[in-house]
Amino acid sequence: MRQTICFALLVASCAARPPETPGTDETEVIYSDRMHTWFEGAWPDVRMSADGTRAVFGTHHKLELVDVDSGDDEPFAEGRAMTFRGNELVSQDSEGEWSPQVELPANVDPRWSPDLSRVAFVPSGAREAIRVVDDTGDRNHALPGVVSALEWSPDGERLYALSHDDGGLSTLSRVDVNSGRVDRVVSGLDAPRRAHSIGVSPDGTALFLPLASEGSPATEARHLPRVDRDLDIYRVRVADGALAVTVDSPGEEISVAVVGETLYWTRSRHQQSIVALPSTGGEAHLVAEGGQISYWSPGGNRVAFTIGDLRATDSPLNFDVDVIDVDGDARPIAEPRRLIVGYHEDFTPAWSPDGAWLAYHSHRSPGPVASYMGEGSTDDVFLLRAGAATTEEIRLTDFGWEVGMIDWSPDGRRLAFATWDRGGAPGLAKPWVARLNVESGQGLGFERVPFPAPLRSVRVLAWSPVADELAIENDDGGGAQSIWTLGLDGDARKLVDIECATYCGLDWTPDGETIVFSALVEDRMQLFAIARSGGEPRQLTHDSGSVLLPQVSPDGEWITATRISLDRELMRRSLGRAGS
Repeated sequence: MRQTICFALLVASCAARPPETPGTDETEVIYSDRMHTWFEGAWPDVRMSADGTRAVFGTHHKLELVDVDSGDDEPFAEGRAMTFRGNELVSQDSEGEWSPQVELPANVDPRWSPDLSRVAFVPSGAREAIRVVDDTGDRNHALPGVVSALEWSPDGERLYALSHDDGGLSTLSRVDVNSGRVDRVVSGLDAPRRAHSIGVSPDGTALFLPLASEGSPATEARHLPRVDRDLDIYRVRVADGALAVTVDSPGEEISVAVVGETLYWTRSRHQQSIVALPSTGGEAHLVAEGGQISYWSPGGNRVAFTIGDLRATDSPLNFDVDVIDVDGDARPIAEPRRLIVGYHEDFTPAWSPDGAWLAYHSHRSPGPVASYMGEGSTDDVFLLRAGAATTEEIRLTDFGWEVGMIDWSPDGRRLAFATWDRGGAPGLAKPWVARLNVESGQGLGFERVPFPAPLRSVRVLAWSPVADELAIENDDGGGAQSIWTLGLDGDARKLVDIECATYCGLDWTPDGETIVFSALVEDRMQLFAIARSGGEPRQLTHDSGSVLLPQVSPDGEWITATRISLDRELMRRSLGRAGS
């Protein structure tokens, strides 16, 4: 266990920004958007038309078609995939059909050769290979790991592919599509595992790809909450695999494309903080930089929160928990200190009403792992006696799959949490109650809370401070969500439908009469309050950022929440400046 030193993953509507005037490094921002989500869509990809006039920008949740010269955008919410076949826009609808009609399987990311005579893609369900299709048939080319990126050489005779292994490192390979020969260009790369794009220079002698470092990182480093491991763009010399930094800027450079003599890439910049505001509403003040998912101690004098940079290579392996002391006005009076430290993802704990126990979701692994599903990783509810070292934590469950945030019953003898059914349909979380021996911390049994239709899936839940009743943020499917009360006997009542594209969050006031929640309004997440009996919600915040995951203080006077700022950009500069 480390003593010193992970989410079902919808993006938001975008606001185009005109291109900036090139600076001294001749870099331009072609397009930018500010997300109103938590982490979803944080790592946008890019596809360029052959003539460089249009770009497909975003993630698979939602894409934008961007005019490169004007920076104007056209949302493409109804499609599941969109790319270019030369200059022709090709898209796939929700039924898996491609338009214009092309003979391709559903759920693949096709790349056409420069002369459009061949198409390459990673087969769905067989991601350690590339399939190439042309008039002579189709062929599979095996790669040394799961393929995360591929691109054609300028002459259309070779493919370059980036694939990653279980140890978290990637290999850049060259595939001769005629002979089937696969050659390694360079291995041991510190590249992202998630799908992205790479660029090839016009003469085919250099490749451009995102890396977190030039070397192979120690697996331990992936678990550090805050280290310099954001992605930069590196130039790779094909002849010998030599690396050189090409773009290094604040934020993460994610995906790369080359058209003619121009290098294009996407950049993501993410800021998060814990803020507090009066429970009656108003302006929020800062509690802690770099935090998310707050929770109050029973005495109201401490606030715990999750820390860890949102980085493409490691998150959420690097999530730990800090705690900060606050005064009666919810203002910090000391520096944050570490509360929960361990390998893999840790979420903010909920204190028991008497302050004796902490309950939290963790993917605890016995040692450092290189990836989210690394060997030995868990996905369950853990208990820790207040003041004890993390080495003394108790694993309460052994059946979790994407367990969410946890809350205590008023009597402090039960816990409520939600989890997917392991082996069942992903993305459908149902509520459970665990009974505890509060002396030993051992579980005494688990019961599933009746979850009647039309309730579909729990995003976030909170236990009423005065009754055996849960407040539920329900994922209705198709991007719709709603707020409900749910008795432990299954008696459910809808309070309000909301717009939300992430885990919005909710909590009760101490008297159990009001539920505070977050919802989308005017392209930002803001806080609202609604009576338990229903009625019209009242907006509490008009913040310039997105405010979500609220928690009400024990005295009912303050609300802490997570403030998120997530900006994504499409960039370009001359390839000469990029060191080709």
